[in-house]
Amino acid sequence: MYDDVEVFCLFMGYTRSGHSLVGTVLDAHPEAVVAHEGKIFAGDERKSLTGELRPFKRNKLFDYLVNRSARQAEQGHRGWRRDSSSTNLIPGASNGTYTKLRVIGTKRGQEPPMIWEKNPEIFDQLAQLTGAEIRLLHVYRNPWDNIASMGRFHGDRAIGKYFRRANIINRFQHESDVPMHHMALEDLVDDPEQEVRTMLEFYSLPVDDTFLAACRQRIDGKPSESRKEREWSEGAIEAVAKRMDRVPWLERYPKTPWE
Repeated sequence: MYDDVEVFCLFMGYTRSGHSLVGTVLDAHPEAVVAHEGKIFAGDERKSLTGELRPFKRNKLFDYLVNRSARQAEQGHRGWRRDSSSTNLIPGASNGTYTKLRVIGTKRGQEPPMIWEKNPEIFDQLAQLTGAEIRLLHVYRNPWDNIASMGRFHGDRAIGKYFRRANIINRFQHESDVPMHHMALEDLVDDPEQEVRTMLEFYSLPVDDTFLAACRQRIDGKPSESRKEREWSEGAIEAVAKRMDRVPWLERYPKTPWE
């Protein structure tokens, strides 16, 4: 089984950054399965990451991800959203199904940076288990929006959580040769077809104009401006702006939440 699998996809990033949308797009491709929030890393009794993989055999891991993707497609909805009244699947696409499975993975972006920091060999171990090349996807957005969204769950701890992962990812770029594709959520919203095309090419997946058009139909509007819903203290603004200077991909964003 699963003889055609070539690549294992993992997200490398933060909660509330657009991972659910991007994972949904990849999962909708007829040659890919990317489960939402599939857990592949082990935790201890306190649910802290141990630095190890969960005790899967290859085919059992793939079964778990394929079945999880299929169940989520049947539900018609992936990811936590404040408006969950409508589907967020890609219209007419292969949501939860596949024709020839070449790319498989999971959308759970907050864990890979932390697991790599604990165990720098983790992606080599995953490649050995799966027999596939590991390719990482780093989705980011305006940090003020990202932190504000994270703050609904983590309060003032969101700033530290966000930048801890950002700093690990920045270090990872210099210390690892595992391929990683970067995508800004704002770019995906502005030009869905080009950004999806580039992502599919990174995963060596065939690009079809009909599929790109379906993605464009689902990816509309603009990212929510969560930063405007939060009351920012002077200390928080100063802390975020200062730490942004250490993260290269954040150079494009303003140093205050009001711009």
